[in-house]
Amino acid sequence: MLGSSSQTGATPSHQYYTRHTAAKDIYQTTNSALESPAIEIIQDKLYWISGITPPSSESNAYYFSVDNELNYEPFHKDFGPLNLAKTHKYIRELVRLLSDPQFKEYRIYHYSSNKFDKQANSCFLMGAFMVVVLKINAETVWEQYFQPYHNQIIPFRDASYGDCTYECTIYHCLKGLEVAVRLGWYSFKDFDPREYEYYEKVENGDLNWIIPGKFLAFMGPIEHRAGTPLHERHGNAPEDYLEVFKHFGVTHVIRLNEPSKYDRTKFVKNGIKHSELYFIDGSTPSEQILSDFLRISEQEKGALAVHCKAGLGRTGTLIGCYAMKHFNFPAAAFIGWIRIARPGSILGPQQYYLLEKEEQMLGATRGVYYTKQLGRQKVGEMSPEDKKKSIYGDKRQGDKLVNKKFSTPSYHATPSMHLSGPPVANHGAHTTTGAGAGARLTR
Repeated sequence: MLGSSSQTGATPSHQYYTRHTAAKDIYQTTNSALESPAIEIIQDKLYWISGITPPSSESNAYYFSVDNELNYEPFHKDFGPLNLAKTHKYIRELVRLLSDPQFKEYRIYHYSSNKFDKQANSCFLMGAFMVVVLKINAETVWEQYFQPYHNQIIPFRDASYGDCTYECTIYHCLKGLEVAVRLGWYSFKDFDPREYEYYEKVENGDLNWIIPGKFLAFMGPIEHRAGTPLHERHGNAPEDYLEVFKHFGVTHVIRLNEPSKYDRTKFVKNGIKHSELYFIDGSTPSEQILSDFLRISEQEKGALAVHCKAGLGRTGTLIGCYAMKHFNFPAAAFIGWIRIARPGSILGPQQYYLLEKEEQMLGATRGVYYTKQLGRQKVGEMSPEDKKKSIYGDKRQGDKLVNKKFSTPSYHATPSMHLSGPPVANHGAHTTTGAGAGARLTR
């Protein structure tokens, strides 16, 4: 069952809803409104509502909340969107709830507090359900259905440790998800959240498909000194990835951070090509780096595994350029998508860099069209700080991001996960986020 819940006129066994009697003390509100409208998603059946206090019970109504169950793990001041596994689980459980005969005569309400992070992620989750299951386009979801909440819901921000002027809106995220569904990068039927959650753990590689079958983003490998205990390693060695990469069909690794971190021949000697395209942490790539990345990617028939220090900023930026050029993926929507697929991706000036490259990658006519459609004028201008970072970088940004992952319990695997390898995938099913059974880091 989805989250905590409450229903009127049902058996006591389902009354799990947590009543927040001191809501004004618990929740940081984003406006002073005491009443908020219920958004009707499916006529006379499904609703979404956000407010200071939970809605009053009414006859034949079922209320649920996921505010305490589905949480975003921040790197700094970022607060969403929720990752692909959590988004998928929400959609899956809501589909089950709507099809449950026990609730056939009930109106179902998803309630969220109006604390800024809970409200934004809750809105995104319901919007994702509408895009994926109800097949409603992202623009209609945001502009028509959620219009009453436009002055309340705060856009997402990046994971950098400085100020952020770029706004990654709910609409951008839903548009990114919509395009990913159309391209087959996410399939509600075939996606396996267990595989996603297995491979996102740092001990299991910190791997995420960004463009399934083509680009895998991962944390940069490091050499391990002899005798270093496993729990003290802040990263995996190149040889740890060989079995996984073979199963994924990875034939080429592209390194964007310092060459001194590991010996590239450990990949090359095992039949995996390796390219060096270094540029400064936190900065934006030169035209030569971009050109080389596109050339290598276009010539490679197999999958490419791309990394920088954390596998978030530089990595996501170059993959984003490829996605724009080869899949007509709008820049703002791609930023939304990659943060669902791999939270924390693309930071600081890199956000504006993709917007600036949109016309070049998509073509002048299409670039202008998407700029207008996705509301580029609403994302602000690059700050003087970001302009400086775009050239000189953000010192130790990658280290901070990596350290944050290693200090966050949810990014760590349990011993049983590490010892047993990934969960067994359904035979014959095409998964879009990870390898099947038997592929795990070599230790």
